[in-house]
Amino acid sequence: IITEHIRDAAKATAEWADNLDFNPLLTTFADWLESLEPVIDNIAGTLEDFYEQVLLPLGEWAVEEGGPKLLQVFTDFNDKVDWAGLRDKLSELWTHLEPFTERVGEGLIQFIDEISDKLADFLNSEGLSNFLQKLGEWMDKITADDVTTALERLVKSFVGLKLAITALSGIGNAFVGISEGVIVFTKLKEAIAGK
Repeated sequence: IITEHIRDAAKATAEWADNLDFNPLLTTFADWLESLEPVIDNIAGTLEDFYEQVLLPLGEWAVEEGGPKLLQVFTDFNDKVDWAGLRDKLSELWTHLEPFTERVGEGLIQFIDEISDKLADFLNSEGLSNFLQKLGEWMDKITADDVTTALERLVKSFVGLKLAITALSGIGNAFVGISEGVIVFTKLKEAIAGK
C-alpha cells in the first residue's frame, strides 16, 4: 500500500513538473543577475578607493614615519631603564615570593580538605536523599502549562525590571540636573551679593 502511494506521488510530481513553465523564473533570475552588475562594480570600486585612499597612504606613513618613531620610543625606553637595578629589586622580591606561594598553596589545600569533608558528609546524608526525592516528586507534577506560565512570568519580570531601571535612571538624571541648577543658582546669588 505504501509503495503504491509513493508511485502515485512520483507520477503526480512528474506530471506537475512536465506542465511547469520555468521561463518566468529563469527570465527574472537572469534579470536579477544582470541587476547585480552595478552593485558588484560599485562595491569593488569602493574597496578599491579604500585601498588607494586609506591603506596605501597609511602604509606609507607607517613605513616612513610611524614605524621609525615607534621603534625610537622603544629604543629610548630601553636606554632609560636601569635593567641591572631592576633585576636586583626583583631578586629581593623573589626571596619573599616563594615562601608566600607555599603558604597560599598550603591554605588552599587546607580549604579544599575542609570543603571535601563537608561535601562528602552532605552527599552521604539522608537530607540529600530526601531533597532529591522531593525534587523528583515536584518534577513529576510539573505540566507544560506550568512551564508556559513560569516563562511568561519571567519575561514580564524582566520587562518590569528594565522599565524600573529606565525610570530610576531618569529620576537620577533629574536629581543631577536639579542639583546642578541649585549650584548655579547659589553661585549666581553669591555673585550678585558680592557686587
